[in-house]
Amino acid sequence: MVSGFLSNPAKDYLEKVSKEEKPPFKIEWWERPKLQELATGSARLLRKYGLSGDYPFLDLLHPAHLEFLRNSPMNTLDYFFGILDPLEHEKRREALGLTFLQFVNPSAKQPTSRHQTLGDLLIGPSGYAEFRDKCYALRKLLPDFVLIRSIVALTLNDLFQMGDLTRTQELIERHKDSIGFFQEKLKEHSSEARDLLSCIKMSQKMIETIPQRTKGAYELYTWFCDEIVAKLFRERLSIDLPPLPSDK
Repeated sequence: MVSGFLSNPAKDYLEKVSKEEKPPFKIEWWERPKLQELATGSARLLRKYGLSGDYPFLDLLHPAHLEFLRNSPMNTLDYFFGILDPLEHEKRREALGLTFLQFVNPSAKQPTSRHQTLGDLLIGPSGYAEFRDKCYALRKLLPDFVLIRSIVALTLNDLFQMGDLTRTQELIERHKDSIGFFQEKLKEHSSEARDLLSCIKMSQKMIETIPQRTKGAYELYTWFCDEIVAKLFRERLSIDLPPLPSDK
């Protein structure tokens, strides 16, 4: 156990010992980001030890997203699809494609090659028309506003996660670590060279494209908030609730 901090040379030395000497025990160190992750569920503990930190991503949240979190509107499916139907098809698919898949839930084949994409494996269509039909079928089980809140919440989460500009460097560092890991494996397992080199090449490509892809995802997130989420607040839906039971 070490208090305070470890210098970079010290961490390099520990990594070297772990990889080359392979001791019978595990060497692991936890720095601030790891401690914050482990203590995420305990706000009191984080505050006690000054680990709560800042959340710079909050500055990126769209006002419509914040309002949705604070006071989600109650909408009908007819109104919701009245917003979605006129949208440009490709843009709509980019923003809601993952949500379409989660709701339609199409069958998929078992992969036979690592080069196959998700689209290669899906059985049957899972586009906007199928998503729309599924939503109207589900209204037999759930109120419209519950369905719409689920759709919007899932989409906001996916888009913001992909477009969080504050995580760009973190993602790049992860791929750099992956490259280092695969390079070490390459020294030990030359028989797997083809696959390992392919993994290294993929991580290198990801490092090159992460900034632009993240920027594009953030722009898609703001488009979704402007064109869909903000407009949901224009519908004023009143729901007749059953009377409360009498005290008598």
